[in-house]
Amino acid sequence: MAIRIWLMIHIQHSSSGSTGSWWWPKTMPLNLLLQNWSTPSKKQDRKSRQISQSFSIANLAHYYGFQVKWTSDLAQHLSIDWEYKQITIFEHVICLRNHLAYPDDCPLPKRFVGEAIDTIKLLFPDDKDTKAFLSRDGRKFLKIPFGRERSLSLGDFSYWETEISQLLDVWEQGPSGWSQLRLRPDRSNFLEYSTFWAAAVVLLLTVISIVFGVAGLVLAKKALDVSVKSLDVSVKSYELSLAIACAEANATETLPAFCK
Repeated sequence: MAIRIWLMIHIQHSSSGSTGSWWWPKTMPLNLLLQNWSTPSKKQDRKSRQISQSFSIANLAHYYGFQVKWTSDLAQHLSIDWEYKQITIFEHVICLRNHLAYPDDCPLPKRFVGEAIDTIKLLFPDDKDTKAFLSRDGRKFLKIPFGRERSLSLGDFSYWETEISQLLDVWEQGPSGWSQLRLRPDRSNFLEYSTFWAAAVVLLLTVISIVFGVAGLVLAKKALDVSVKSLDVSVKSYELSLAIACAEANATETLPAFCK
Protein backbone atom coordinates (compact mmCIF):
# COMPACT_ATOMS: atom_id res chain seq x y z
CA MET A 1 0.00 0.00 0.00
CA ALA A 2 2.84 2.40 0.81
CA ILE A 3 4.40 1.78 -2.62
CA ARG A 4 1.06 2.46 -4.29
CA ILE A 5 0.66 5.79 -2.52
CA TRP A 6 4.29 6.77 -3.06
CA LEU A 7 4.77 5.82 -6.71
CA MET A 8 1.12 5.59 -7.82
CA ILE A 9 1.75 2.13 -9.28
CA HIS A 10 -0.49 -0.76 -8.30
CA ILE A 11 1.91 -3.56 -7.38
CA GLN A 12 1.53 -6.42 -4.93
CA HIS A 13 3.47 -9.43 -3.68
CA SER A 14 0.65 -11.91 -4.29
CA SER A 15 0.14 -13.11 -7.86
CA SER A 16 -3.51 -14.02 -7.18
CA GLY A 17 -4.77 -10.52 -6.53
CA SER A 18 -6.26 -7.91 -8.81
CA THR A 19 -5.67 -8.40 -12.51
CA GLY A 20 -4.85 -4.71 -12.79
CA SER A 21 -1.88 -4.93 -10.43
CA TRP A 22 1.77 -5.79 -11.10
CA TRP A 23 3.19 -8.81 -9.34
CA TRP A 24 6.23 -8.04 -7.20
CA PRO A 25 8.22 -11.16 -6.25
CA LYS A 26 9.37 -10.89 -2.66
CA THR A 27 12.95 -11.74 -3.59
CA MET A 28 13.22 -8.99 -6.23
CA PRO A 29 14.47 -5.53 -5.27
CA LEU A 30 12.04 -2.71 -6.02
CA ASN A 31 14.54 -0.92 -8.27
CA LEU A 32 14.95 -4.01 -10.45
CA LEU A 33 11.17 -4.48 -10.69
CA LEU A 34 10.70 -0.89 -11.83
CA GLN A 35 13.61 -1.16 -14.24
CA ASN A 36 12.12 -4.26 -15.87
CA TRP A 37 8.70 -2.65 -16.09
CA SER A 38 9.74 0.76 -17.41
CA THR A 39 11.82 -0.43 -20.35
CA PRO A 40 11.91 2.03 -23.28
CA SER A 41 11.11 0.98 -26.83
CA LYS A 42 14.06 0.35 -29.17
CA LYS A 43 12.29 1.05 -32.46
CA GLN A 44 14.37 3.04 -34.90
CA ASP A 45 11.72 4.12 -37.43
CA ARG A 46 9.88 6.62 -35.26
CA LYS A 47 12.26 9.61 -35.38
CA SER A 48 11.04 11.08 -38.65
CA ARG A 49 7.37 11.09 -37.70
CA GLN A 50 6.04 14.48 -36.72
CA ILE A 51 2.92 15.12 -34.67
CA SER A 52 0.28 17.64 -35.68
CA GLN A 53 -0.01 20.76 -33.54
CA SER A 54 -3.74 20.08 -33.16
CA PHE A 55 -3.25 16.49 -31.94
CA SER A 56 -4.89 16.34 -28.51
CA ILE A 57 -7.27 14.37 -26.34
CA ALA A 58 -9.92 17.07 -26.75
CA ASN A 59 -9.84 16.72 -30.54
CA LEU A 60 -9.63 12.93 -30.41
CA ALA A 61 -12.80 13.01 -28.32
CA HIS A 62 -14.56 15.64 -30.45
CA TYR A 63 -13.71 14.35 -33.93
CA TYR A 64 -12.99 10.65 -33.38
CA GLY A 65 -15.34 9.68 -30.57
CA PHE A 66 -12.71 8.70 -27.98
CA GLN A 67 -13.44 8.83 -24.27
CA VAL A 68 -11.08 9.32 -21.34
CA LYS A 69 -10.85 7.02 -18.35
CA TRP A 70 -8.87 8.53 -15.48
CA THR A 71 -6.69 6.25 -13.38
CA SER A 72 -4.53 6.49 -10.29
CA ASP A 73 -2.27 3.70 -11.60
CA LEU A 74 0.70 5.01 -13.58
CA ALA A 75 1.17 1.53 -15.07
CA GLN A 76 -2.18 1.92 -16.87
CA HIS A 77 -1.31 5.32 -18.35
CA LEU A 78 -2.13 5.55 -22.08
CA SER A 79 -3.60 2.06 -22.27
CA ILE A 80 -6.25 2.02 -25.01
CA ASP A 81 -9.47 0.03 -25.17
CA TRP A 82 -10.12 -0.03 -28.92
CA GLU A 83 -13.50 -1.74 -28.62
CA TYR A 84 -14.94 1.12 -26.57
CA LYS A 85 -12.53 3.79 -27.88
CA GLN A 86 -11.38 4.58 -24.36
CA ILE A 87 -7.99 6.08 -23.47
CA THR A 88 -6.77 5.69 -19.89
CA ILE A 89 -4.95 8.74 -18.52
CA PHE A 90 -2.98 8.99 -15.27
CA GLU A 91 -4.75 11.63 -13.20
CA HIS A 92 -2.28 12.47 -10.41
CA VAL A 93 -0.04 14.64 -12.55
CA ILE A 94 1.25 16.60 -9.57
CA CYS A 95 2.95 13.38 -8.38
CA LEU A 96 4.92 13.23 -11.63
CA ARG A 97 5.99 16.81 -11.18
CA ASN A 98 7.20 16.07 -7.64
CA HIS A 99 9.06 12.92 -8.78
CA LEU A 100 10.82 14.97 -11.44
CA ALA A 101 11.66 17.76 -9.01
CA TYR A 102 13.12 15.31 -6.46
CA PRO A 103 14.63 12.46 -8.52
CA ASP A 104 16.94 11.28 -5.73
CA ASP A 105 13.91 10.31 -3.66
CA CYS A 106 12.18 8.42 -6.49
CA PRO A 107 13.21 4.94 -7.74
CA LEU A 108 11.49 5.53 -11.08
CA PRO A 109 13.90 6.47 -13.90
CA LYS A 110 13.99 10.24 -14.36
CA ARG A 111 13.63 9.82 -18.12
CA PHE A 112 10.51 7.71 -17.58
CA VAL A 113 8.92 10.33 -15.33
CA GLY A 114 9.84 13.09 -17.76
CA GLU A 115 8.27 11.24 -20.66
CA ALA A 116 5.09 10.61 -18.67
CA ILE A 117 4.84 14.39 -18.23
CA ASP A 118 5.59 14.90 -21.92
CA THR A 119 2.66 12.66 -22.87
CA ILE A 120 0.42 14.82 -20.71
CA LYS A 121 1.81 17.97 -22.35
CA LEU A 122 1.29 16.41 -25.78
CA LEU A 123 -2.28 15.25 -25.26
CA PHE A 124 -3.40 18.24 -23.19
CA PRO A 125 -1.98 21.40 -24.79
CA ASP A 126 -2.78 24.75 -23.23
CA ASP A 127 -5.57 25.78 -25.62
CA LYS A 128 -9.25 26.67 -25.25
CA ASP A 129 -10.57 23.29 -26.43
CA THR A 130 -8.43 21.41 -23.92
CA LYS A 131 -9.35 23.83 -21.14
CA ALA A 132 -13.04 23.33 -21.90
CA PHE A 133 -12.56 19.54 -22.02
CA LEU A 134 -10.75 19.44 -18.67
CA SER A 135 -13.20 21.86 -17.10
CA ARG A 136 -16.06 19.46 -17.85
CA ASP A 137 -14.12 16.73 -16.01
CA GLY A 138 -13.09 19.02 -13.16
CA ARG A 139 -9.35 18.73 -13.94
CA LYS A 140 -6.96 21.62 -13.38
CA PHE A 141 -3.49 20.18 -14.02
CA LEU A 142 -2.80 22.64 -16.86
CA LYS A 143 -1.94 25.11 -14.12
CA ILE A 144 0.92 22.91 -12.85
CA PRO A 145 4.30 24.41 -13.86
CA PHE A 146 6.20 21.47 -15.37
CA GLY A 147 8.95 23.56 -16.95
CA ARG A 148 8.91 21.41 -20.11
CA GLU A 149 8.01 22.30 -23.68
CA ARG A 150 5.46 20.33 -25.68
CA SER A 151 7.21 17.78 -27.90
CA LEU A 152 5.75 17.17 -31.38
CA SER A 153 8.18 14.50 -32.53
CA LEU A 154 7.45 10.81 -32.04
CA GLY A 155 11.19 10.26 -31.71
CA ASP A 156 11.08 12.00 -28.32
CA PHE A 157 8.93 9.19 -26.92
CA SER A 158 10.25 5.75 -26.17
CA TYR A 159 8.25 4.38 -23.22
CA TRP A 160 4.86 5.27 -24.74
CA GLU A 161 5.91 5.30 -28.39
CA THR A 162 3.57 2.43 -29.36
CA GLU A 163 0.46 3.97 -27.82
CA ILE A 164 1.11 7.42 -29.30
CA SER A 165 1.90 5.89 -32.69
CA GLN A 166 -1.39 3.97 -32.66
CA LEU A 167 -3.33 7.14 -31.85
CA LEU A 168 -1.48 8.97 -34.61
CA ASP A 169 -2.48 6.24 -37.07
CA VAL A 170 -6.13 6.88 -36.23
CA TRP A 171 -5.61 10.65 -36.35
CA GLU A 172 -4.02 10.56 -39.79
CA GLN A 173 -6.77 8.35 -41.22
CA GLY A 174 -9.26 11.12 -40.55
CA PRO A 175 -12.61 11.10 -38.74
CA SER A 176 -15.42 8.72 -39.67
CA GLY A 177 -19.20 9.10 -39.75
CA TRP A 178 -20.74 12.53 -39.25
CA SER A 179 -17.44 13.82 -37.86
CA GLN A 180 -16.15 13.90 -41.44
CA LEU A 181 -18.43 16.89 -42.03
CA ARG A 182 -16.59 19.00 -39.46
CA LEU A 183 -13.59 21.14 -40.29
CA ARG A 184 -10.60 19.64 -38.51
CA PRO A 185 -8.58 22.00 -36.31
CA ASP A 186 -5.52 21.72 -38.55
CA ARG A 187 -7.76 22.37 -41.62
CA SER A 188 -6.28 19.34 -43.36
CA ASN A 189 -9.74 18.44 -44.71
CA PHE A 190 -10.61 21.98 -45.85
CA LEU A 191 -11.03 20.97 -49.51
CA GLU A 192 -13.39 18.09 -48.71
CA TYR A 193 -15.19 20.22 -46.12
CA SER A 194 -15.75 23.17 -48.48
CA THR A 195 -16.72 20.89 -51.39
CA PHE A 196 -19.32 19.07 -49.33
CA TRP A 197 -20.94 22.19 -47.90
CA ALA A 198 -20.89 23.96 -51.28
CA ALA A 199 -22.69 20.96 -52.78
CA ALA A 200 -25.08 20.95 -49.81
CA VAL A 201 -25.91 24.64 -50.38
CA VAL A 202 -26.49 24.02 -54.11
CA LEU A 203 -28.74 21.06 -53.28
CA LEU A 204 -30.68 23.14 -50.75
CA LEU A 205 -31.18 25.97 -53.27
CA THR A 206 -32.29 23.44 -55.88
CA VAL A 207 -34.85 21.95 -53.50
CA ILE A 208 -36.11 25.43 -52.58
CA SER A 209 -36.37 26.30 -56.29
CA ILE A 210 -38.35 23.13 -56.98
CA VAL A 211 -40.67 23.81 -54.04
CA PHE A 212 -41.35 27.36 -55.21
CA GLY A 213 -41.81 26.10 -58.79
CA VAL A 214 -44.42 23.56 -57.69
CA ALA A 215 -46.12 26.20 -55.53
CA GLY A 216 -46.21 28.54 -58.56
CA LEU A 217 -47.83 25.85 -60.69
CA VAL A 218 -50.46 25.18 -58.02
CA LEU A 219 -51.27 28.89 -57.74
CA ALA A 220 -51.43 29.23 -61.54
CA LYS A 221 -53.85 26.28 -61.70
CA LYS A 222 -56.04 27.86 -59.06
CA ALA A 223 -55.96 31.20 -60.90
CA LEU A 224 -56.99 29.44 -64.12
CA ASP A 225 -59.87 27.72 -62.36
CA VAL A 226 -61.03 31.07 -60.97
CA SER A 227 -60.80 32.63 -64.43
CA VAL A 228 -62.89 29.84 -65.98
CA LYS A 229 -65.53 30.19 -63.28
CA SER A 230 -65.56 33.97 -63.77
CA LEU A 231 -66.07 33.45 -67.49
CA ASP A 232 -68.99 31.09 -66.84
CA VAL A 233 -70.56 33.65 -64.51
CA SER A 234 -70.11 36.38 -67.12
CA VAL A 235 -71.73 34.24 -69.83
CA LYS A 236 -74.70 33.38 -67.61
CA SER A 237 -75.03 37.05 -66.61
CA TYR A 238 -75.08 38.04 -70.26
CA GLU A 239 -77.69 35.42 -71.10
CA LEU A 240 -79.85 36.58 -68.18
CA SER A 241 -79.60 40.23 -69.24
CA LEU A 242 -80.46 39.28 -72.82
CA ALA A 243 -83.46 37.27 -71.68
CA ILE A 244 -84.74 40.20 -69.61
CA ALA A 245 -84.27 42.60 -72.53
CA CYS A 246 -86.03 40.29 -74.97
CA ALA A 247 -88.97 39.97 -72.56
CA GLU A 248 -89.84 43.63 -73.09
CA ALA A 249 -92.58 44.62 -75.51
CA ASN A 250 -91.46 45.28 -79.06
CA ALA A 251 -88.06 43.68 -78.23
CA THR A 252 -88.02 41.97 -81.59
CA GLU A 253 -88.29 45.33 -83.27
CA THR A 254 -85.78 47.21 -81.08
CA LEU A 255 -83.28 44.32 -80.81
CA PRO A 256 -83.84 42.32 -83.97
CA ALA A 257 -80.28 40.93 -83.93
CA PHE A 258 -80.69 39.50 -80.42
CA CYS A 259 -84.37 38.83 -79.95
CA LYS A 260 -86.26 36.67 -82.38
